[in-house]
Amino acid sequence: MKYRADIDGLRAIAVALVVLFHARFAFIPGGYIGVDVFFVISGFLITLILRQNILGQKFSIKEFYLRRIRRIFPAAFFVLLCTTLVSSFILMPKEFKELGSSLASCLLYLSNIYFWRHTGYFDSAGELSPLLHTWSLAVEEQFYLFVPLFLYFVMRGNKDPRRWIWLLFAASLISNVIVVRLSPATAFFFPFTRAWELFAGSILAFANRPYFADARRAELAGVLGIALIAGPGFLYDGQTRFPGEAAILPVLGAVLVIAAGADHVTRVSAWLSNRYVVAIGRISFSLYLWHWPVFVLMRYLNLGELDNSETGIALLLTVVLSILSYRWIEVPFRRPDGTWGSQRKVFAGAALATAVLLVVAGGISLGGGLPQRFDLRTRVFAMGAFDINPRRRECDTRSPTRVLADDICRLGAPDGVPTFALLGDSFGDALVPGVDAVARAEQRQGLILTMAGCYPLVGLNMPDGNACRLFVDAAIKRIDEDPSIDTVILVGRWSTAVLGTRYGYGAGPSWFIADDQTTGALGPEENLQVLRRGLQRTLSALHSKRIFIVAYVPEQKVFVPQAAALSQLLKRDEPVGVSRAIFDLRQRKVHDWLDEGARLGAYTVLDVGALLCNVDHCAATRDGKSLYSDDNHLSGTGAKYIGSIIAPALARRVKPASADLHEQKSIQ
Repeated sequence: MKYRADIDGLRAIAVALVVLFHARFAFIPGGYIGVDVFFVISGFLITLILRQNILGQKFSIKEFYLRRIRRIFPAAFFVLLCTTLVSSFILMPKEFKELGSSLASCLLYLSNIYFWRHTGYFDSAGELSPLLHTWSLAVEEQFYLFVPLFLYFVMRGNKDPRRWIWLLFAASLISNVIVVRLSPATAFFFPFTRAWELFAGSILAFANRPYFADARRAELAGVLGIALIAGPGFLYDGQTRFPGEAAILPVLGAVLVIAAGADHVTRVSAWLSNRYVVAIGRISFSLYLWHWPVFVLMRYLNLGELDNSETGIALLLTVVLSILSYRWIEVPFRRPDGTWGSQRKVFAGAALATAVLLVVAGGISLGGGLPQRFDLRTRVFAMGAFDINPRRRECDTRSPTRVLADDICRLGAPDGVPTFALLGDSFGDALVPGVDAVARAEQRQGLILTMAGCYPLVGLNMPDGNACRLFVDAAIKRIDEDPSIDTVILVGRWSTAVLGTRYGYGAGPSWFIADDQTTGALGPEENLQVLRRGLQRTLSALHSKRIFIVAYVPEQKVFVPQAAALSQLLKRDEPVGVSRAIFDLRQRKVHDWLDEGARLGAYTVLDVGALLCNVDHCAATRDGKSLYSDDNHLSGTGAKYIGSIIAPALARRVKPASADLHEQKSIQ
């Protein structure tokens, strides 16, 4: 196949978009679309090579995978090895354990499936994983496993494969548009919902040449193609529903740019063929491999985002490593007469490297992240990341059907009937160990009704669908119909609910809510009104119960176990926690919302901040242990520590709630 410099130039555009996006440059909020451009390029080149070899009766599945190994494995193995070695000195046990698991998935070409399964509400496998970016390589490898044999068997009978390619393209695109509305993570990571982007390149590879009859049309196509890539790069952001139909623009843009430069020299293809742009394109694979581990590990050590100078250092380090990797690893191993030697050595070397790294990955993962790497004090802090509600997987997010069927976890006293319910989001789940300890002491049994990311109020429409509303409706019905339940503890991340913004590592796009009475624009002010109405509906639905609301849990800027452990390891003299000023600022509107009803006796607020904060600071550690399992959820230790705050809700009855108290539940 004739070498095309403009395609290397297009690779440069794609990798620049991704790297600048991951460097957190605000001017390129949609830079993630660079991966979609890569998919089109890969689909086009691989299919074109396969088409030519099959038609020329030179197709060899062995030769095809030999070329893939030479092209991909050496640099990928080297980056994986270096990342693992550096991480062994930096990452705390939880993150290192996750690195081991993700490393194994990379070696088995399943990292997209791994990150699909491990980027849920409670997981740090995303922002803190040095290997997250390998999901796209896994999607391409899965494409390479299918397409060669598919084309060979279709074409060997002199059949035209274009109809089948179009059918697969359409089925994949339609599934993507549907699935992105149901499960964005599935649409993002799954091979079939992404395959249409690679098949877009395949369609171009089988299209009749020339793609454009004259140079003028090619010129227009090139300009339009670049615009369709640049536009989403500058205009899309984290709130764009992606991939879905939003991915059509950059995919079409890549197709147009490739087609425009195939038969004519256009201004766009000439610019993309500039030697400096091509130079970036040639090291684009190494740039993609190196940039994410560099950024993640530097942010990890920094306990947060990098400033401008640190970002500059990260970019410079990425470029230097990429140039060295390209020059001394990619090029020598890629040549048939290069470092690998014979075909047998290529396959044997790849198998041996895979086996060795799999053993390393298994040791890291099965060894719990090898906590013995660190001294005792560092280890105790770090292990706080594992100190979560041990019943989370079992009990959190039960379906409405299971809730109404009374298939619900209990906590507290093992015998008797439930006399209280813990209804909450992930903050409620985190409190289970503490509530359980208090309930056992008081000989009371309760129900666990928690759903991560779901504020426990009636009638709320959450940004990610109606699952939360259905769960809360079922939970309220179950509680209301049980006369033995006299107490309900509501727990939520109320600061995020009121402000619509997160704090700490979880900071991201705004999280605006609505209800059936919302008529205007969504935003922080509407959030507050929605919460007021939702709380009133909840109080009305539970009018015969005593209501306690757990509030004012200090949110932390850093992952506390990691920050405390690194501070201990590196002898940093810095307190782990959040200032009282920041805490008060985040909680001020929560007070505005909750104080009125508390004064009227409609409910009792259980103030966690009153225990964890002094006049200057809100503590995140105590007695050498972490009170948090991440940047905002209390650890099991933290949940038990605030037991004195929970105790009034479960004290063996002060006196039955009177009709007068029930009538006071209205706070409007």
